[in-house]
Amino acid sequence: MLAAGKLPHRIEIQASVVTQGVAAGQPIKSWVKVDDVWAGYSPASVREFQQSKALQSEFTGVFTIRYRTDVNSQCRILWRNKIYNISGVMEDSDSALEYLRIPVTEGVNDG
Repeated sequence: MLAAGKLPHRIEIQASVVTQGVAAGQPIKSWVKVDDVWAGYSPASVREFQQSKALQSEFTGVFTIRYRTDVNSQCRILWRNKIYNISGVMEDSDSALEYLRIPVTEGVNDG
């Protein structure tokens, strides 16, 4: 069981939505709030950060949240006025239904 004390941060999970632009008919990407959830955050260690640099990625850390089915790599996380892109979603190794570990990279506001 994942103790509540291990999830001290409130994060916002967002999903991308693509709509058709009225004037030019171009697709417009925007972000909508899926939910606010409690999360734990572990920054990348120096070794992990250096390894990610060698792989030309920007691995920043890992969020841990209670298990849910609507979080995937097409979503992003908003925390402390920063955007974090989700690199993947890993289920816990025991039941695969208790929590998710979400590796992230710091992102930019892309719409």
